[in-house]
Amino acid sequence: GESRIFDTSTKVAQTDTVEIGTAVSVTGRRERRELTPDEDRHRVTEEIRVTLRNDRPAPVEIVVHEHLYRSESWSIAYASHAAAKEGPQQISMRVRVPAHGTATATYVVVYLWEPAA
Repeated sequence: GESRIFDTSTKVAQTDTVEIGTAVSVTGRRERRELTPDEDRHRVTEEIRVTLRNDRPAPVEIVVHEHLYRSESWSIAYASHAAAKEGPQQISMRVRVPAHGTATATYVVVYLWEPAA
């Protein structure tokens, strides 16, 4: 996926929003590192890592929005950065990325489901 930031002022902004893909001099890559179903416990565990690269000459703070689309019944088991719940199926994390550097945000979400009757 690709995301763009259209306002020229964002080149010097302190906070940008990149969903997945690229923005001016900032790129993001989303990788699923684990997907483990546990039918006995009626849950699925998923680990996601988002790697951010900043080619700008100054550090930036990126807001990473993640959509937890598998279920409305979920919990965050681990987050490398504070994960704020933004809706029934969305979280966000703020990640500071150094100038000409990279940073990662990793989280583990556990989805629950009701067994079929």
